[in-house]
This record gives sequence, C-alpha cells and structure tokens, in this order.
Amino acid sequence: TRQAVELSMLNSWFRQALSFSTLKDPIPLIRRIAWQGLSGAGENRPCRSVWIPTPLFSSRTHSIVMSCFWRGRDNEGTRDKLYIVAVPSQSDPNEETLDSIENGTIVYESPPAPRTEESLTLSFSPSPDKAYYLWYCVGGGNAQYHLCVNNLSMRTLIYDDSEKWIGRTYEALHTVGFMESRNRFSLDMLLSIATVPA
Repeated sequence: TRQAVELSMLNSWFRQALSFSTLKDPIPLIRRIAWQGLSGAGENRPCRSVWIPTPLFSSRTHSIVMSCFWRGRDNEGTRDKLYIVAVPSQSDPNEETLDSIENGTIVYESPPAPRTEESLTLSFSPSPDKAYYLWYCVGGGNAQYHLCVNNLSMRTLIYDDSEKWIGRTYEALHTVGFMESRNRFSLDMLLSIATVPA
C-alpha cells in the first residue's frame, strides 16, 4: 500500500540521517605540556595555545570531541581552565586582536582543573565559517603554578551514509598508517567517497 511504501521510505531516511561515524585524528594536538603562571601578572588572563584543525569533512561534521588528562596547581582551585574560542575563519593567526579572548566567541569553558590528574572530555559543534583555538588560563599569577595537559586528542563525529563507508575507509587507511602522513592519495580517496551520493 501507499502508506507502507511511505513508511519504508521514512525508515530508510531515518537510518541514513542517524548514521554517524567517528574519525579519530591519529596525531595528538598536544602530547605533554605544562603552562606556567605569569609572575607579577596578578590574576592571570587567558592565553591562546593551539589551532584546532578544520575537520576533513566540514559539510558532514556533527561535532568535535576532544579529550586529555589534566591537572592544575591553583591553590584556590577555581582559575585553572581550558577554553575553545571561535574567530572568523579568515582571521590572520598573527593578528594582535586574536591575543585577547574577548575578541572571539567562547564555545566551551572547562570546569576548574583538578589538583590531581583526571580525564577531561569536551565537545562542540563547529561552524564552517569559523576557526577554533584552544586557550588556557593558569591561576595564581605566579610562575610556580602550572596547568598540565597530556595527550590532547581529537575525534570528529560525522554524518555518514547508511553503510558507514567513510568511517570504514578512514579506519582502514588509519590502520595502515596513511592518515598519519596525511598524504594526498588517502585524502583524495576519502573525499571521493564522501561525495558519492548515498
């Protein structure tokens, strides 16, 4: 019947619409770092750290998930934090205006860092017309204070087709080491699969 056909088509659409794949970046954004407080700076201001790479499939991206291990040494336990900040994608990273967090849009602000090492997971939904940076703030206003981050990694959750061809191909290329080198062949293969009609 017509209703059965429409229901079947709707179910097929939902299966495709709700099909996600996770693409794990093979190279950590940060392996190990300990940011120091700034002596004499009083209550420290946030500082810009690393650029967050644009997702490979920006038109299919649902969200970016980042995870790490971290700990702080702020005695008050309130000011050691991480931020994700968005700026216009055309922005020159050397512009002095980007050195003030007020000139961007904070899309994520972490809770205060723990005094002992714990895991942290954060996520945000990127916009294709924005560039994103990781910022940090070390409390205390003293060089003896540190904010330590280890193994900061990134995963991209994408809308895949019903067979998850993009995710499966990405995983296969990652397994044999192609994604670590980010060579042109592996990227072209993935992009060609991503443009094949579902």
